[in-house]
Amino acid sequence: MKKSTTADLILYYSPRVLAIIFALFLGMFSLDILAMKGDFWKKMAGLLIHLIPSFIIIISLIIAWKKEFMGAMLFFSLALGYILMAWNRQNFTAILLIAGPMILIGTLFLINDKKAKKEDVPGETGNNPGNSEE
Repeated sequence: MKKSTTADLILYYSPRVLAIIFALFLGMFSLDILAMKGDFWKKMAGLLIHLIPSFIIIISLIIAWKKEFMGAMLFFSLALGYILMAWNRQNFTAILLIAGPMILIGTLFLINDKKAKKEDVPGETGNNPGNSEE
């Protein structure tokens, strides 16, 4: 097996870490529901509804972890869907703040997938650089 370089590890883990950070970033916006008036169950229902975008990012990350090309297409689709949904409703900066990270994450997954296919060795399963033997 090919020994992984630091650049390989960075390329492998950066879209995954960025997706986790992005899900947390989106989830942070849902916390304002806790300051609103209402009983506990209404707040929890509101919190769950506001966390749906974070759940979608996490589900996309789970898929992308093993199937990077599919994950890249998911992140690109989510970005495009958000752009189309928010185009006439939001400021361009706000659109870029949400769609930009998804495009970056999708691009990193795509680059990693193409690199893994280019270096694919027969008989080797997966492209996790953390599985390389010393």
